Amino acid sequence: QRPVQRQQQRQQQGKHGKIIQGGKWNDDYGHAYARIGGPIDESICDLSIIQIHEMIRERIQCRREQQFQKADDIREELRRAGVLVNDAAKAWRADGIFW
Repeated sequence: QRPVQRQQQRQQQGKHGKIIQGGKWNDDYGHAYARIGGPIDESICDLSIIQIHEMIRERIQCRREQQFQKADDIREELRRAGVLVNDAAKAWRADGIFW
């Protein structure tokens, strides 16, 4: 491939090679944030994994729409429920271990 084509392909790919279509991640969760650390510690996390993914997806959408206060509120709600989000790393964890 020519350099321009490779650059365009790289721009369409995210972490782990998942393709973005229409500005949205094409994966099972609708976002690019990965879970890191151990399994969810149910003694500190009140949310199911599905609820966590839904809230992260909603938070990212709020940020895209520049609804920053609502995005911050969702992040705080996740934190209170025992889920830590790291935007720089595009990762989250709910195993009781802090960054």
